Amino acid sequence: LEPSLNRMDPRYTVNKKDYLKSISYQSLENPDKEGFMTKQGGSYTNWKRRWFALKDTELFYFKGKKDKKATGVIPLTSDSFVKEIEKKQGKPCFAVGTADRVFFMYTDTESEREDWISSLSDTIRIINSTSVDVSSSPTNTTSTTTDSSQVISNTATSPGVEPLQEELLSSAGLSQEEKITKIKTMIPFILNSSQQNEFFKLWMRSTNVSSQSAVDYFVEFSADLHRVNWRSFGPQPETIQNMVDFFWSVGTPEVEIDRLNDFGALVNSDILGSWISMSNKGGIDGGWSIFHDDPFPLNYGLDCCDVDKAGNDFLYNISEWAEANDIKTVKCVNRDTGASPPRQTTIIINLDGGLEQALNAFSNFMFPEIPSEHLRILQDIENACVEEGVENYISLAITTSYEGFICLEIIFEEPEQTIVDELMEEFRAGINDLITVPDSFFEDINEFLDHGPSQIRYYYLKRGFGYNVYKEEFNVLLCYKI
Repeated sequence: LEPSLNRMDPRYTVNKKDYLKSISYQSLENPDKEGFMTKQGGSYTNWKRRWFALKDTELFYFKGKKDKKATGVIPLTSDSFVKEIEKKQGKPCFAVGTADRVFFMYTDTESEREDWISSLSDTIRIINSTSVDVSSSPTNTTSTTTDSSQVISNTATSPGVEPLQEELLSSAGLSQEEKITKIKTMIPFILNSSQQNEFFKLWMRSTNVSSQSAVDYFVEFSADLHRVNWRSFGPQPETIQNMVDFFWSVGTPEVEIDRLNDFGALVNSDILGSWISMSNKGGIDGGWSIFHDDPFPLNYGLDCCDVDKAGNDFLYNISEWAEANDIKTVKCVNRDTGASPPRQTTIIINLDGGLEQALNAFSNFMFPEIPSEHLRILQDIENACVEEGVENYISLAITTSYEGFICLEIIFEEPEQTIVDELMEEFRAGINDLITVPDSFFEDINEFLDHGPSQIRYYYLKRGFGYNVYKEEFNVLLCYKI
């Protein structure tokens, strides 16, 4: 799959043809910037050379400077972005993203690309700094969508977080997207980061399908609230194209798009997911998840992992451990699609041997011993799951890159709330740099969603692999279905 090219910005869907007919190159009068570029057309291999002219908040393109009507227009808003990406056709390429489409184009020289990226970025920056409401322009005849950035801009200036808390608790009858937006307003470091907000918006757009109820959303909070993960799972036929568009727009290399396509074809899963991760120190990551109701062979998951560049065959270690523990399948594979390596792959396996099997993995893969006070609570969680008859209540997530083992994660399904509270209290009591939120944060999330966490994820992230943006060593994530 390649980026789709048939979605149009809603500002122009009704009168777009008439609008373009009214715009000739001469009518623009001294464009802010102009010049030839080659733009991706109606299919991925279809590239056409066009004359581009940037005027105010719109980037028009023509077949030539003498045209009496524009061929097309790219509307720039506060949601727009411009990003350098890998070369196409051997030429310096970049992407321009709008609310409903990502446009790809390349210039003849590197310096021309730099000039265009600079000019377009300046335009978007001006739109944001002056709070230009493009939706009020004469050309906008159809858009009635509520922009979540309006919520962000209003709340980001509010002192403290208590007003947001009251608003959160009083909300009812919201859509999934509205719930997600409300929850996001609870996380101060996301509110204060324009980059994380932009990344989040792009990801949310990519998860939209024709039937929104077909997509499941999850949010995960670390105990100290330094980290928040967002996940979505939906029907593969409806989600794959939007997901590929998202990865292209944020600079994912072509080889990683191919890996997703190849692995998806191999597993042939009906369910496809994506995830993004953010931290209070500016961490931003994302990737894909492939889940199958019928677990697929373990070697499929291992084949998706990168080989250890140092020659230490950790994949063989996993295979040996799995064989010794009679583990033959994987239920989910997650892959980081960052613009540059190392990229991490996570395989998730059910543990028929319970917590004892997970502890054996920690020992076998040379991870630190779990502290006794944590282990006692994890054992209580397991006992409660067994008593309640929770099926497949425990799984293990193994994360690796070409640098070796990165993280081990013990995942409990449907944990008992009082024991979860005890574990969270144990962690939060020893943290000196908690994010400033009300003490009742997790209680309020439970009340807002009308249920507790669907999973608790206890993990150890090896030292050196937080890359100065994610907390290392032992931590806990609470996972909520939205």
